[in-house]
Amino acid sequence: MRSVVSVVSVCLLTFVGGEAVFAALPVTLSQVPDSPSDNPINAIAKRLAKGVSKGAAPNAAAYTFTPTGERLALDDLVNTFGEGDEQKKAIRTLLTDGFKAFENAAKEEGKANDVAAAFTFFIATHYSLSTGKIVSDAGSEALYKQVQGLFAAPEMKTVTDADKQRFWETCVGMSVLTLGIAGAADDADTKA
Repeated sequence: MRSVVSVVSVCLLTFVGGEAVFAALPVTLSQVPDSPSDNPINAIAKRLAKGVSKGAAPNAAAYTFTPTGERLALDDLVNTFGEGDEQKKAIRTLLTDGFKAFENAAKEEGKANDVAAAFTFFIATHYSLSTGKIVSDAGSEALYKQVQGLFAAPEMKTVTDADKQRFWETCVGMSVLTLGIAGAADDADTKA
């Protein structure tokens, strides 16, 4: 069985193949919004480097959410990374299609509305693109189990479904954008 990470990565790389929308995104670090410092997800994410216990799998409520019925981070992502109506429209389309591709793949894996799956996808995508090494299905699943453990931390009890959904959208959205930029760069290199 293929992992969500590999299935969605292939889907997104295929999707972005012909679109060089991201060739020159004029975004600086100062334009990327900061996450609130009191957000418990930030503290939990920092624990990844320290590892987690190998105990029983946490209750799914710790790392899943009930969707609100609308996108919570889409407009922020589009407005942060897009300039002008044409680029914003292309980014919105890329993100919307990427969200759908991830949702479909995650649902097939039994990981619908799963923040741990989205964070795993984010980590594995960026690791793969930065190192050129593909994360194996076994590696993705091991990382997923670690992330599940992180989301079982006591701080997560205070995180609302809307906050989990926003974090999910940010993880998936940033991965989709990164894959889109990588795809555009590969296309530009191929044409050069």
